Amino acid sequence: MNNENNFSQNIEQPEQWPKKISVQFDQNHFDGQEIDKKAVDYQKDSGNSWLPGSLNNWWKKICLENEPEVSAEELGEIIYYLIEVARNAIEKVGSGEIEVIFDKNKITFVVTDQGVGFENPLQQIKPKHGLYEVRGYADEFTIETNGKKYTKIPNSLNLDQSEETDVIQGSRITFTKNYDEKK
Repeated sequence: MNNENNFSQNIEQPEQWPKKISVQFDQNHFDGQEIDKKAVDYQKDSGNSWLPGSLNNWWKKICLENEPEVSAEELGEIIYYLIEVARNAIEKVGSGEIEVIFDKNKITFVVTDQGVGFENPLQQIKPKHGLYEVRGYADEFTIETNGKKYTKIPNSLNLDQSEETDVIQGSRITFTKNYDEKK
């Protein structure tokens, strides 16, 4: 009987997927922590942003905690594109929220802000700009803004206005990279 109690306590629980983590940020805070004003000013004076460093540290932390089933190289690529999208929110609006969803074979991130949004992403996102590159790397990519949803056409760099959305103010950019059976 005593062995039965020990046995039941050692049963391995299945891992729960997807795993969702979110962080809010503004000009002075990231993940509930105040950003050092001197560091922000120094970065700004040198033409840089404090966001990549804070986001990179947060990314490493959540990847260690959640153990996504992708390589370190792939995680490094994802953070590059996440920084591009988040930088857009911090530079244009000054604040936003990032939600990262780790699933068995894919990573999704959603960056939301409450700015003015995009007038027309079909015309505003030009080649050789950050969001254009993000869209090219993503397997699935959407921009929701001003009541409209724009979705990346599969196997293309083009966006198609697909449907209406509840995002009336600001924008919500969703990026998904799949890792199933691509190797």
